[in-house]
Amino acid sequence: MAADVLHEALTNDDGLALQDYQRRLDAEYGLYFRVARAFVHIIGNPPLMRAMVQTGMHSRTLMEWVLRIMANLLRPDELGPAELAYKAVAQLARVAA
Repeated sequence: MAADVLHEALTNDDGLALQDYQRRLDAEYGLYFRVARAFVHIIGNPPLMRAMVQTGMHSRTLMEWVLRIMANLLRPDELGPAELAYKAVAQLARVAA
């Protein structure tokens, strides 16, 4: 993205084109970063984190879902529990923004 914006700016001799970089980042990754910040807020709460770890460590399936969400390995062609959980949190992030 950065290379594309820089190329556009240099090709068109338009330094203002560089401002498009932030818009492109937000369009591509903004929602994912808002969801990640919400997750960071949750894990920053020690009692909540302790409860989540105690529950999660006993469930391989839950740990796989969390890993898929955290690593952005969601499958757009599959609507499994991890994808549903992410969609729910993402909707909350959209509303809160």
